[in-house]
Amino acid sequence: MQRTLPRKAGILLFLLGSAVGWPAAAVPMQPPRHPLALTDALRRALPAFTAAEVHLADGEWTDPVCSLDGRRLVVAYRDPDGPPASWQLLLLQASGQQIRVLAGRTFAVTDLAWGRSPTEVVVAEGNAIWSVPTHGGTPKWTSLGDVPLWSPDGSLYVLPVEDGFRRFTATRRAVGTILHGARMPSWSPSGQWLAYPQARMKPAGLPDEQFSPTCEIRLLEARGRTPRIAWSWPAWKREQQRRRWARASGPHQVFWTADGQSLVGLIEVRERGHRLHYLRRWDLGANAIHLAPVDGGAALLSASRDWRTWLVRLEGRLWLLRFLPPRGRARR
Repeated sequence: MQRTLPRKAGILLFLLGSAVGWPAAAVPMQPPRHPLALTDALRRALPAFTAAEVHLADGEWTDPVCSLDGRRLVVAYRDPDGPPASWQLLLLQASGQQIRVLAGRTFAVTDLAWGRSPTEVVVAEGNAIWSVPTHGGTPKWTSLGDVPLWSPDGSLYVLPVEDGFRRFTATRRAVGTILHGARMPSWSPSGQWLAYPQARMKPAGLPDEQFSPTCEIRLLEARGRTPRIAWSWPAWKREQQRRRWARASGPHQVFWTADGQSLVGLIEVRERGHRLHYLRRWDLGANAIHLAPVDGGAALLSASRDWRTWLVRLEGRLWLLRFLPPRGRARR
């Protein structure tokens, strides 16, 4: 059954779209499939989109991962009464309707991602990486590692290790060094850059009063060289007007926009027991920061390659968003 998007979620979606910088689209004469309970003035200001809640069956699920074209999701599912490390891989339509069970076996899933093509899902199981075909068939063991991430051309992949992550070629030959503190890397659309968040920790022996922890986003060329800092800010930030301190964390993961010129991520700020999330866009060319506040718990899970389809978790509910191009028709 279709549900109306809550007011809070609707406002969030408007902020997300405006922060990323999509051109505003004229709202079509007919209402969207899931009309918002908003004033007419706010409705006219919103970019056109459709929003559908993704319903998953009872049980334990990993966060779904959106395919590059935004049409399908892959998740790992476990029966709560079953073995603790026995997860099935399910291929779903964007609505949440099941298409098929993948692999014909269970995995002790560490993480999963879409592979080098729309017909491949990559599963991390402990220190093993499996390639699972989405059309059915036997999974193939590919390498050792954890949470693999293929470059757009399929020639390189990145996998974290205990104290950083390494870059490997398709021939499994290491081509780089360990980057300490790096996490959740993201390939640029061109495959030439890796962007990753990194928290700068206090050096051993340095007094606490002489150190200010920072959150950073770093860029690393795929073929080597020294990473450069694209953005940095203190984990504790003083608000001069209010004369108090707010604790910040994140982003824990960043996503590239389709043109490869910007990065998008979620920042969390905690102040006096309250949490406020900010969606930020970092323009790499001008180093500009666009900020939009978001109330409540929010998480951007994944997005399609063209950033027209979003998978967002809001207050424990899962939503699939499809933004409309200027003519008011959803891309397929």
